[in-house]
Amino acid sequence: MAFVTYGLDAYGSVLYDPLIQQGVPAELLGRVASVNYVLSFALSPLGLVAAGALAEAIGVRATLVIGGAITALTTLIPFLPGVKDPTLSRKDHPARR
Repeated sequence: MAFVTYGLDAYGSVLYDPLIQQGVPAELLGRVASVNYVLSFALSPLGLVAAGALAEAIGVRATLVIGGAITALTTLIPFLPGVKDPTLSRKDHPARR
């Protein structure tokens, strides 16, 4: 399961990074990337605090199951409609025809 999760996470990064590069002006790309990484790392301790509080409330096993389920579900994001071809505008999307 971890192999699938990390594999799909890498797939998401392959989609996300070019979107940032396409959607952000070149002169701001460094700043946007910096803010992205700083917020990602800075918010990690908040997840640990929340997990600790949840483990205290419902138990460690249930917390790990919930965390695993959330992780597994988020790995499905690249398979949502519109994610595979983000270059389509909303009006050009096949679901809107």
